[in-house]
Amino acid sequence: MGMPDAIGHLDRVSFEDTMVPDLGTMLWFEADFSVEADSGSYAFFVQRIYTQQASPEGAEGYFPVPTNTAAQIILELELRSYLETNQGVRELLCELADGAGLEHWLHVAA
Repeated sequence: MGMPDAIGHLDRVSFEDTMVPDLGTMLWFEADFSVEADSGSYAFFVQRIYTQQASPEGAEGYFPVPTNTAAQIILELELRSYLETNQGVRELLCELADGAGLEHWLHVAA
């Protein structure tokens, strides 16, 4: 197995009404992923997770998950684990990567 090669990124991928089993709740969130080529297959790594919340200035929207409390750290870790291990998420990311033209780079890196 060769070393993975960075071939691109997927920014602000939206997940709406998504059940995260380890959290036992439906969530709306977004995530940025780096995309690497690993022996002809995609490998996806979460770079940042955004949840629906109010900013410190009071604006509503999607902002990076803060990690100031144990509950926030657990949320971030559970979402990261879900995104990097769920087969349905992987299939979606593969479709998005192909649609973004990364399939060419996947084959070049192989």
